[in-house]
Amino acid sequence: MALLAAILMTASPSQAAAQIPAQAAAAQQLTTFAAQDGEVGLVTPKRSAAAAPTTCNWTGASVKGSPTYAVEAPRALTALAWTGTVNASCTGEPVSISTRIEVTDPQGIPHPIASGASVPVNSGYVCSHQGSSNCAGSWTAKFTLTFSAKPGSKWPGGGGCTPSGAIQTCTFGGPVGNIPAAKVPEHTVCKNSANVALLADVPCYNLPPSGDTPLMSLRSIKSIRDFHFEGGAQADATKGLFYSHLTNNDLQKVWEAGMTSSGSWKLNSTGYYEKTFTYTGAGIQSPRYGGGAPATKVTIVAEQYGAAGYSEVVTMYPATG
Repeated sequence: MALLAAILMTASPSQAAAQIPAQAAAAQQLTTFAAQDGEVGLVTPKRSAAAAPTTCNWTGASVKGSPTYAVEAPRALTALAWTGTVNASCTGEPVSISTRIEVTDPQGIPHPIASGASVPVNSGYVCSHQGSSNCAGSWTAKFTLTFSAKPGSKWPGGGGCTPSGAIQTCTFGGPVGNIPAAKVPEHTVCKNSANVALLADVPCYNLPPSGDTPLMSLRSIKSIRDFHFEGGAQADATKGLFYSHLTNNDLQKVWEAGMTSSGSWKLNSTGYYEKTFTYTGAGIQSPRYGGGAPATKVTIVAEQYGAAGYSEVVTMYPATG
């Protein structure tokens, strides 16, 4: 199956709009990426002993990504807005400064977010998670600072800085983080399968043996509604069925109950992990094998592995028996 970073691409923009209203979105700010401050010194020929040395430095280099996730389950990523800043300055001999900040998306395409003089103008960049654009995955940041001194000056280079005559270009940056394709509720990871205690009101999740968190995606929701909902396009009497009035948010609550359940994950015959846990009021047992009785348990099925710590829910259904 495709990696989680590509999950949302399985539904067309019109399908996504039908399942997750664009106007029902909420932003969640990421932790900023901050680079170390730095300093370089200029070597000026024939400088008088009394002249102050020329040094250039930069401080506060950082970028910030603010993702927006749909409010309705599966709380899919809809957009990702980037901003950046840095403050460069020089003392002593006159030095011209130019700055540029860019972020590189999971497909390896760079996007400028700020540029200008010693303090860049923030143009920003918004990645829209729809159509052929995929904002989910690993992002990196890059800062480029160019210092131009008078002819005949020399720069020492090193430390990420490359001199070329009187001009020195300094580049630095690094990974900003991994943006999941769906918003993950705040949680901790249970230390063992029997530990479901709350830590500071934050639930712990009992993850599959792979350690990946199986998320509900648009594809997960569609499969569940098609095969395991009353009136579903592929539903039949052999399957446990969720009640037709359940919303996507209701399914998310069932998923969260499964993640906090102390029940063990098992590898099934099709190579997926599955777990059956207690949950009432969500649907009925198989009409053929369980007589359509109210279900008291639900089974969740998930990929073994995904991408960057997140896998995908394959299906979920009211259990029979």
